[in-house]
Amino acid sequence: MRLKASPALLLAILLASPLHAHADTLARRIVDLELSTGQRQIVTLYEWLGSLYLRQADLPLRDLAPEAVAALTVTTLPDIGMCYRLDDLGRYDENQARAQATLQLASALLRKRSISVRPESAPALAAQTQPALALSYVARGFVQDDATLGRSIRYGVEPLLSIGLGRFGTLSSNGFIGNLFSQRGDTTYRYYDSANSRRFAAGDIAALAGTIGSSPRLAGVQIARDFSLNDNFLDRPAYTLNGQTALPATLDVFVDGQKRLSEQLSGGQYEVRDLDVSTSGSDVELVLTNALGEREVIRTRLFGNTFRLAQGASDFSFEAGAARTGENSYDGHFVAGTYRYGLLPWLAAELHGEEGDGDFGLGSAAISINHDLGRILLGGGVATQTVNGVRETGTQARASWSLSGRIGASLNLGISADASLSDQFRRYRATTVAPDVTRFSAFASLHGAALRGSYTDAGGIRSAQSELLLAYGSLTLAAGSQYFFNTEDWLGTLSLGWQPTRPAGLPNLAYRHSLLRDGSIAGVQANDFLPATRTSYSLSAARQEDEQGQYSDQGSVNLSQSLDDLQASYSLQQNRDNRSQSITLASAIAWHDWRPYATSYIGERQGYVSVNTNLPDLRLTQGVSDEYSNADGIAVFTIPAFSRSDIRVDLDSLPKGYRLDSATRSVSVSAGAQANARYAADTPGLFLRIPGFTGSQITVNQREFYYGPRGAYVVSAQVGGNTLSWGNERRIIQLRELRTDTPTYVLDSDGKSLLRLIEEVPR
Repeated sequence: MRLKASPALLLAILLASPLHAHADTLARRIVDLELSTGQRQIVTLYEWLGSLYLRQADLPLRDLAPEAVAALTVTTLPDIGMCYRLDDLGRYDENQARAQATLQLASALLRKRSISVRPESAPALAAQTQPALALSYVARGFVQDDATLGRSIRYGVEPLLSIGLGRFGTLSSNGFIGNLFSQRGDTTYRYYDSANSRRFAAGDIAALAGTIGSSPRLAGVQIARDFSLNDNFLDRPAYTLNGQTALPATLDVFVDGQKRLSEQLSGGQYEVRDLDVSTSGSDVELVLTNALGEREVIRTRLFGNTFRLAQGASDFSFEAGAARTGENSYDGHFVAGTYRYGLLPWLAAELHGEEGDGDFGLGSAAISINHDLGRILLGGGVATQTVNGVRETGTQARASWSLSGRIGASLNLGISADASLSDQFRRYRATTVAPDVTRFSAFASLHGAALRGSYTDAGGIRSAQSELLLAYGSLTLAAGSQYFFNTEDWLGTLSLGWQPTRPAGLPNLAYRHSLLRDGSIAGVQANDFLPATRTSYSLSAARQEDEQGQYSDQGSVNLSQSLDDLQASYSLQQNRDNRSQSITLASAIAWHDWRPYATSYIGERQGYVSVNTNLPDLRLTQGVSDEYSNADGIAVFTIPAFSRSDIRVDLDSLPKGYRLDSATRSVSVSAGAQANARYAADTPGLFLRIPGFTGSQITVNQREFYYGPRGAYVVSAQVGGNTLSWGNERRIIQLRELRTDTPTYVLDSDGKSLLRLIEEVPR
């Protein structure tokens, strides 16, 4: 049988034949490719059988997991070599008009990012202990207008004087001076041995209580281990939380509402290390805000132990002195000692003893167990003392167990139980016996939902509390209740909060409704932090209704402003019968080269760094703080002690024509001490010619320079006046501008200014 081909069929065959012939040919395109890890490069992509490929050698491996990359399918293209298919690497987006493209790498390919919440230690940076003098203060003012009592005004200042004695330690003294009363605080000398993590103190001190014991205020001496002096001295067990993000994101870590860390992530898996939490439990939040503005909140509650030590590590505190009974009164003596030792990686032991006034004695022992099955603390103690002429002996036993962790990818669980049982047990100078205390707490979170509850029995006073949290994007719904068994009082709360994604220019908003046994309270709140002005504010308004249906309105305003060297806050609270206002100012004066400089408040565990830039009005940053150098080029920063601090220069504030050897200086300072950082700010340099001079050396601004056939190459010149010396001549010459190139200047006929040469003078 003979088939007759139609014209349409023949045409289809003719059109299809070229396509089939070239279906397996390579097409090339050159693009400016930006990866989600931040790397950017010009690459050639190859189209093969409908898919795009990237050469194996063109894939940056710095931020990728080697095992994940090794598992990728490798395709060998003709004349190209080994390549990866882009669909296997992640999501590819291309702007063909501009030849630009982005590649959002798959999360599984990215190397796990490990982040520590501890301040970065700097073992290579020896803590500077230069002599220092600083006066910090907090000034407070309070005005209250009461419908019945009238107006009352209180004000005062809390000074803190710190004298750094160089390598010989620090002397500090604080107190309060006010219009109603004044009193002395603590005067203490401290010496820090950061290499061995030891601290010595003399003067006003507080004893370490241990697991079971007393912590009276003393006038005496103390020697103790202080692990905060050297983060590398001891690797203490702490919590680690893991997570994952598909897109680049900002990670904020909050512990009990306080931000501990803010980090930029390129995507993929991450872990947050060294989370050290309180013994009673701490609420931890991981807030992820990705590149699309989507917000994810991971909540958990972590429970700590009283003490944790690595195997072979020791912790101790020994103190002795006179018991402080008032501002300047002392009565009796007190001696105490605590010693802890890591017996095994998961087991540590404690011994504690006290003696006071000749008739008080206490001895206790405890063990701490850190295991996958939980953190366990077991302890007991015996105390004896004379009460009303009768010798009494009391005992106390304490036990606690806590377990926190993640099950699967999203479920976080935490549970804690703590009991203290006493029998006629008294602590040093206690007027009553210690009560029995029992606490239970549980926590669970899954995705955006969290549930927690607790029960407390303290000396027969019992209460229970529960709370449910639901989060969806920027919205948070919370419902809670609290019940007091002894009084049969109860409290129920319902709140709705909104936290917009930054930067939105909108405040955080919240509505809260509380139900009481005898009424209710409903209120709204708005708060925000404005980074541009470093201003925090909070506004609230509420209405309370009693059981008779009577209403009472109340409102509050809170403002906090961080200036260059001053922290200021204002608060206003008002209701129908009362209005109160308060203002607080905090700052410090630090001395450098026997000249005073204003800076932010310097606490007992802080020091300061004096930065010399040799340039005025230069912006410098350290963490979230910034300062501007004064007319002498000096800026003073308050910095944490015994940790690394990086001082950075904002290069945009650098005058035209100047350059720095480095924009960052790293320093570490002892508590109460001063560190110095110096920047070498120079011009790119210039050639200087002096007509008629045949010598070999000149001096500019007290720096000597070689004078050769082209003149002298000078790097210390500055806009304005410069001191120039050659031979027996000395002049103050004026330079009108600085250049980013290397120009040649000649001294004018008057010998008072520098003229730029347009053309080179023949040699």
